[in-house]
Amino acid sequence: MRTSRIKINYYGLLIILSLLIYSCGQSKNWLEKDKKGFVSGCMKANQGRASEEQANLLCNCMLNKIMKKNITNAEIKKMKQEEVKKIALSCISSEQKKMKKSE
Repeated sequence: MRTSRIKINYYGLLIILSLLIYSCGQSKNWLEKDKKGFVSGCMKANQGRASEEQANLLCNCMLNKIMKKNITNAEIKKMKQEEVKKIALSCISSEQKKMKKSE
C-alpha cells in the first residue's frame, strides 16, 4: 500500500512538473543558482502532493539525471512533457527499489 501511495503522490507531482519546465531560466550552464532554482521550482510545483522529503528526492534525482544527459538549463524548456515524465519515472523506480531494499 505504501508503494501505491508513493506512486500516486509522484504522479501528481508529474502533472505539475510541466509548469516547472516553463519556469526554468535560459542559462546555458548549470550554475549553482540554476541547480537551486530547478530544485526550488520543482519543490514549489509539488504543492503538497508528496511529502517534502519525497519531492526533494525526486527533484534532486531529476536534476542529476538531466545534468548527466548534458541537458542545459535552457534546453529544459524545449523538452517534451514525455521526456520529463520518463526522467521522473526513472527516479521513482530508483526510489522504490531503494525502499524495498531497506524493508
